[in-house]
Amino acid sequence: MKNRSSNIFDKLSVAFLSRSKAARFFFLVLFLTASLISLLLFYVPKALDDLWFLDGITDAPGLHAFSSACAVLVKRLSTDTGRLGAIISPVFLALLPKWVYNILTGFFFILLVEGSRRLARVRAGGLWSFLILALCLLALPWYDYLLILTYGINYIWAA
Repeated sequence: MKNRSSNIFDKLSVAFLSRSKAARFFFLVLFLTASLISLLLFYVPKALDDLWFLDGITDAPGLHAFSSACAVLVKRLSTDTGRLGAIISPVFLALLPKWVYNILTGFFFILLVEGSRRLARVRAGGLWSFLILALCLLALPWYDYLLILTYGINYIWAA
């Protein structure tokens, strides 16, 4: 005999789907949401803190760019906080292509939602799982320049 839940929200999965199909539908919606965030990031130019972190990094390729990024990092750590964005932003801004950051941000958004869902012990595909997805999406500080690389690292990755 299957373990039946008495919680009404656990019974309210996507009404037209079975439990396994509802879970697959949830993961599809989660993946599409993370993909849309990643695609949106392609259209965001460098601004605000990104430009500040680029100050002092040369455009020279290879080892010279890496050494200038390390020098900027050491300089910034003496005047800025030790937040994740302050530490690794120069690497993403100067050394790696933008698509690496975009894909990693989508991946970390998936980890945020899936970690929150598992922490809350909510079944994938149920109403609560979609509420967690919506809250993770809406509770992030989008109004506060979240799409800027340094802010995204500090708020999406660290969440």
